[in-house]
Amino acid sequence: MPAVSPDPAAPPVPPAPPAADAADAAGVWPANLAALRRHHRAFAAELEAAIEDQEPVSLAWEASRAGPRVATRSTPCGPLALGSRFDPALEAARALAPIDDGEAAAVVLLGLGLGLTAPAALRRMAGQGRVIGFEPDLPQLAAVLAGVDATAWLADPGLHLFGPAASNAELTAALEPHGVELTQGTRLITHPVARRLHGEALGAFSEKIAGLTSFCRTSLATAMVHAAKTQRNLARNLAVYAAGATTQPLRGAASGRVAVCVAAGPSLAKNAHLLADAAVRERVVVIAAQTALRPLLDRGVAPDFVTALDHSAACARFYEDLPPLPGVTLVAEAACHPVILESFPGPVRLTGSDAAEAMAGEASAPAREPIPPGSTVAHLSVSLARFLGCSAVVLVGQDLGFTDGLYYCPGTAVHRVWDAELSPWNTLEMMEWQRIARMRGTLERRPAAGGGACLTDGQMTAYLQQFERDFAAMRRAGVRVVDATEGGLAKEHAEVAPLRETLAELVDPAATPVRLPVPDAEGLDAGRLRTLDRHVEALRAEVAELRRVCGAGAALLERMAACVEDPAALARENAKLAPLQARVRGELSAAHDLVGRVNVTGAVRRRRADGRIKRARLAGVAKLKAELDRDRDNLDWLGQACDATLATLGVAADAVRRGRGS
Repeated sequence: MPAVSPDPAAPPVPPAPPAADAADAAGVWPANLAALRRHHRAFAAELEAAIEDQEPVSLAWEASRAGPRVATRSTPCGPLALGSRFDPALEAARALAPIDDGEAAAVVLLGLGLGLTAPAALRRMAGQGRVIGFEPDLPQLAAVLAGVDATAWLADPGLHLFGPAASNAELTAALEPHGVELTQGTRLITHPVARRLHGEALGAFSEKIAGLTSFCRTSLATAMVHAAKTQRNLARNLAVYAAGATTQPLRGAASGRVAVCVAAGPSLAKNAHLLADAAVRERVVVIAAQTALRPLLDRGVAPDFVTALDHSAACARFYEDLPPLPGVTLVAEAACHPVILESFPGPVRLTGSDAAEAMAGEASAPAREPIPPGSTVAHLSVSLARFLGCSAVVLVGQDLGFTDGLYYCPGTAVHRVWDAELSPWNTLEMMEWQRIARMRGTLERRPAAGGGACLTDGQMTAYLQQFERDFAAMRRAGVRVVDATEGGLAKEHAEVAPLRETLAELVDPAATPVRLPVPDAEGLDAGRLRTLDRHVEALRAEVAELRRVCGAGAALLERMAACVEDPAALARENAKLAPLQARVRGELSAAHDLVGRVNVTGAVRRRRADGRIKRARLAGVAKLKAELDRDRDNLDWLGQACDATLATLGVAADAVRRGRGS
């Protein structure tokens, strides 16, 4: 009989499960695996690979005294039950007892056991938190899923599953959008069997979660602290944003070329001079963080682009005493400090910004795609390389650590600032170490790119999390990432090679020189400036009205709080809220969106309060009181954000008029 070819349109056949009851394996395992493939693709692929490559785990199932089945596996030390033989469901519930429903919004399960703790944790979160499951023993989990129907909880959108192969980049990509929950409170629940058999793996994953939580906490704190400052900088840069050169002409302008992204880490002094070779320089795109501009110029290297996003006026020091740079374009985030735009001695392009678009409205230049800024100028440099369409990104001076006990590359603007403090008793090396020692509470040694270890701190490791997430996405898109820093931390998803060898491999001396568009010097568009002036004045009027509505709403909530136990009076006051809410959703929606960009703290407080109320399962008067407290707090923060936005729009109006020369 001839062989029958498989139907290519047929769904893939799931791998055979470990030994289990025939009745269970016939339906439970394929259903569980299908649920994993739909909702946890990366984890499903890792699980299937483990089934093929590792020895299967055989489980013996029996009924517990309370009824639910419990499994036992054989180990060199004898049989080991995966749950209580008395009542495994009660055991799972008790494991979650340390969770504070009012505060903890994320639960990390270190070991999934019989699959009873995960659904219990999801019920505790009540749709207002994250459950992160880590399973170090995938063959054991496969054996469990061959005997337990887990399809319902595997489909819960609040669940995230990871195996031993999960990288920092994968964790960051999956969990960064839920940073508010992670920073509100994260509890680790360890399965006893997983601790006994795989303690080292649990410790490694716990460290990854701690690093990710630190990264999310840093990002959230930065957003909360700098929200008002960001809006103020946007206002001061609004004329340039709306009526100046955009980054859109750069989209794909260096397709297939090599980008060299230069940061100012201490290793930059080792190899930056290699970029001065004209045969190399003309055939690569050089993107420098603003801190690296002067060290490059001192070595005879003029970059194509300089990136900036800092909010500090101290950034002016990076551009002091520079010659005119007509061929070097500054690519800056719209919320950077305006002194950067005023100080840079060359053409300027501002990246797309949703917040700036909301402030500029129809006056903004059309068709501007955003370039993800990241946490630092180095992240912005890498994002710009991707926006340009470069096929390879080479990192130089991106230490993310204190190579050779140094913080900065010699010759940076910071060293010039320190000149006045130097003496035989206070050397440059001493000041470098003092700068490092300020972060002594978070200093640690991590694997170095060339082997061994490198000293770093919590801030740098938070930046590393974001880089590794981006590098993983770049590799999936076919963009090659080479870490040619020749120092600093090891970075997942980046090759490590010396810069000289990297340039020799990637740069074709016969290729045509790179040609990039440079903005003209015509200045700001007068027509867009006039439109912007009218738009800003209209926004100021709307925000002032929104502020009045906030005051009226707060007064209503106070009266409602005073009559929570009088349903008739409560209903009368509540009816008066509807017209105010309709105005905010309708004619004042643009103003509300703009104010919301300042009200980051208020939004976080509102989200946390929502989670606490739902997870605590309040009802009746207790729930109503909690909701009224939440809404009063929300309106208070919104009103403060209105005041800040009105001040910001006043700054914007002044900046636009200066741009118009009036």
